Amino acid sequence: MRKRKTEENDYLSSFIDKLQTNKLRIGLEKDAYTLIIQELISQNYPIPCAMYMLNLQQEEFIYISSEISALLGYAPEDFTNYSYQKYLELFHIDDIAGFKGPVYENFVCYIKSQKKHEIRQLKFSVNYRVKNKNGEYIKILDQFMVVKTDKTKNPVIILGVLSDISSHKNDNNMVLTIHNPSSETKKEVNKSVKHIFTKKPSFTLRQKEIIELIGNGYSSKEIAQQLELSLHTVHAHRRKLLYKFNCKNTSELLNMYHSEIS
Repeated sequence: MRKRKTEENDYLSSFIDKLQTNKLRIGLEKDAYTLIIQELISQNYPIPCAMYMLNLQQEEFIYISSEISALLGYAPEDFTNYSYQKYLELFHIDDIAGFKGPVYENFVCYIKSQKKHEIRQLKFSVNYRVKNKNGEYIKILDQFMVVKTDKTKNPVIILGVLSDISSHKNDNNMVLTIHNPSSETKKEVNKSVKHIFTKKPSFTLRQKEIIELIGNGYSSKEIAQQLELSLHTVHAHRRKLLYKFNCKNTSELLNMYHSEIS
C-alpha cells in the first residue's frame, strides 16, 4: 500500500508540474490542479493511467500524458496536433453515436442546470470501447471534470483520466455517471435514454449566426472573416453542429434549422 501511495504521488506531481508550464496554464493555481486530479483518481485507479487536458470547443487535446502508449499503443504525437477527432475515430461504431448524442447532450445540459461556481465540483464518468493500435477493442473508463466554461456555461476545458476497465466490465452498455458532491446525488444515464435533463437541444446564438451564413452561401473562410473567428473554429463549429443534431450533412442540418424556426 505504501509503495502504491508513493507511486501515485510521484505520478501526480509529474503531471501537475507539466500543467504548470506556460503552454498549459489556464489560470489554475497548483493547489487547484492537485485537488482536481486527486478527486479524479480517488477510486483506486490502476497507476499509471493516461491523463489529459482537452479544449472541447476547439476539439484539441492540450495535453495527453505519455501513459496513453501503455493504454492504447499510441504515443501522444500520434494524435496529429493533439486532434480530439483522431481519438474519436478509434471508437467502436456502436458507441460513437451514443457518445456524440445523448451522452454529450446530457453532460452539457446538466452543467447548464448548475450554478457556475459549483461546476468545478462535478465529476463525470463514461465508459466506451476504443480500438488500440493492435486493432483490438478495449473498454475505457473516462472520468473527467470541467475546469473552465464560457459565459453561457458551455464546457471549454476538460481535465480527465483514462483507464482500461476491460477486465472489470462484462457488458458493453455505455453509462454516463454524474456525481454532484454538493447534493450527494449520483445520476446514471444509459446511452439509449435521450434528454434526461432537458428537452431537445436548441441552437445557440453563435450556431444560428453560422447556420444563417451557411444558408446564404458563405464559405467557411468567409464565415470566419464575417464573425472574426479563426477558420479552425468555424470548422469545429460546423462539425459540432452535425454531431449535436445528428445530421449527416449540411443540407440536412439546414432543413432541421429552418423547420425549427418556421
